[in-house]
Amino acid sequence: MKKKPLTQLDKLLRYLQTHAGITGLQALKVCGTMYLPRRICDLEERGYVFERRWVKVPTADGKKTRVIQYRLVK
Repeated sequence: MKKKPLTQLDKLLRYLQTHAGITGLQALKVCGTMYLPRRICDLEERGYVFERRWVKVPTADGKKTRVIQYRLVK
């Protein structure tokens, strides 16, 4: 019997359970999620709680920009 492939939500939840947080670019790389806020909303509808905070990340030209990082609280 074949195992059911993991969904974007499954991958995202596993990542959040083992890491301090996730940004949109990380979500794209890790689980193929193009629009992270929607996936976070999906998880919140299932009862999960998230903290949102602004973090600075490097850009391609070496400057810094602010992005939202989501952290699983419970």
